[in-house]
Amino acid sequence: MERPNESIKVGRIARSTERALGLSLTEEVAIYIGEKDLDDLANRMPNTYLKFLHEVTEILKNPDFVSFDAKNEQFAYTKFYFKDGCFSSLFLLVGRGKTPGKWYFKHCLKSGKTPLPKALEEGEFVRPVPKKPQTEAEVA
Repeated sequence: MERPNESIKVGRIARSTERALGLSLTEEVAIYIGEKDLDDLANRMPNTYLKFLHEVTEILKNPDFVSFDAKNEQFAYTKFYFKDGCFSSLFLLVGRGKTPGKWYFKHCLKSGKTPLPKALEEGEFVRPVPKKPQTEAEVA
């Protein structure tokens, strides 16, 4: 008997991301990776896929920049790295799945390796800033 394709939660769309992009998501904001995609990732990167998944969750929690393509209902999360005197970046694409109200990690692009999709090249990236906690004086 074939088991159903299950999803694993890898993160969520943070409120700081929603605010930065001027969005107000009223439905599910969890981000999943499908079982088939996870299997493909493990086959391509058997020794490092768990480290990569950890990196994905960290980028989703704290991206340097985010963008939203409303036409394709797709988020782009960007993280920049500086190593050995060179900048590089990772772009994570998160979009709607076939299941209504669910968001899925779809793709990862490394700068310089793969051209960005046209919608992302033209998109406006913003920096999500966590909401500053209120002081007692501001609450009163």
